[in-house]
Amino acid sequence: MKRLIVYLKDAQYEDWKRIAESRGQSLSEFVKETMWRVLYTASLEDRISKLEMKEDGDFAEVDYELKMLWEAIGKVNKALKKLNKGEILEEHDFLY
Repeated sequence: MKRLIVYLKDAQYEDWKRIAESRGQSLSEFVKETMWRVLYTASLEDRISKLEMKEDGDFAEVDYELKMLWEAIGKVNKALKKLNKGEILEEHDFLY
């Protein structure tokens, strides 16, 4: 297992720690989960960019997949905003 050291300002550390504790997580768990979500969102945005550049094939299918990907990104962004405010996520935060 590898270790990563991150330097934070005191206020940022306290904010992250408070959010993690409000979710019943250690600070390490919170950072790992949050980074995974950010990277997942970036990969969705990359897929959308590739779909937008596609010039052949069934455009109805491409349009549908684009709409679904944008909706997924919106859900993830809303969830991250709630987490950053220290709010608890609920099941409906992820339902389509």
